[in-house]
Amino acid sequence: MASLPVIDADTCPVCKSDRYLNPTMKLLVSPCFHKMCETCINRLFLQGPAPCPICKVILRKSNFVAQTFEDLYVEKEVQTRKRIGRVYNKRLEDFKGNLRAYNDYLEDVEEIMFNLINDVDVKETNERIKKYEQENKDLINANLQKQLIEEKAVHNRLDREKKEKQIRKEAYEQAIIEEAKVKLQAREEIIKRLASEEDASAQSIIADAVAKRSKAPDITKFLQERLPTADDTSIEAEPEDTTPFDPMDYTYQTTTYTAVRDSYIDPWLAHLRLNEPPRAEAAKASGFAPRFTYERAIGAAFSGVFAGL
Repeated sequence: MASLPVIDADTCPVCKSDRYLNPTMKLLVSPCFHKMCETCINRLFLQGPAPCPICKVILRKSNFVAQTFEDLYVEKEVQTRKRIGRVYNKRLEDFKGNLRAYNDYLEDVEEIMFNLINDVDVKETNERIKKYEQENKDLINANLQKQLIEEKAVHNRLDREKKEKQIRKEAYEQAIIEEAKVKLQAREEIIKRLASEEDASAQSIIADAVAKRSKAPDITKFLQERLPTADDTSIEAEPEDTTPFDPMDYTYQTTTYTAVRDSYIDPWLAHLRLNEPPRAEAAKASGFAPRFTYERAIGAAFSGVFAGL
């Protein structure tokens, strides 16, 4: 298994320059995952395609990109998975719900990934990929279109949520300003009427002013007017589970392998005198039962014994 050369992350393997002597040096990565500085790239590929000085693969100047990850092995794996993911993009529905066949397909994809990342049978693996791409061209293009539609739907949904958040913020700020303005006007009106109308009572003037006070803007209507129309309806959304949560539902209760009796000779509970009716009724009313203590003790004693059964 071939491995990527171990080179200082801040050193160009061609000219041996490093960032200590050249702080402005910028390293780029080739498709064969070898780093070179921009000066060497401009010098070697100025006239057009040329072999890589390390592995002799023919490269172009435009093939070099900025490095995302510090570890070149991680960089190679990420780029390889992106490239293979565009070809091997089958979904579970393409196997008509056959989970076993789909898992076997994913195992084959991982084997291809491993070979390309670790330089194992690269030529045979590339031929295998090319053959698969030719045989499944229509399905690959169809799944790529589905992926683009889904990505667009997610982008539109996130963009709508972002706009809705901003509009809600503006609506609440406007509502606060309007409410403060209305309260100030109502206060001035009350003071004016109290000073001019001697016959009317203060309570009736305040009640009349409150009744005439204008309402704050409707935030829901404000959002409907300003929010863009959702255009991601082409994707069928999964039905939302509207079943209310029941904390007493025992759906997630695991199988128990022990049986608990109703009573034991327990010296730790003797001081409670639960055999006496008044104390037993008081304990029951508070939600306590000796069975809870027994279940906890037996569960702790046999914890892990039945793991894996």
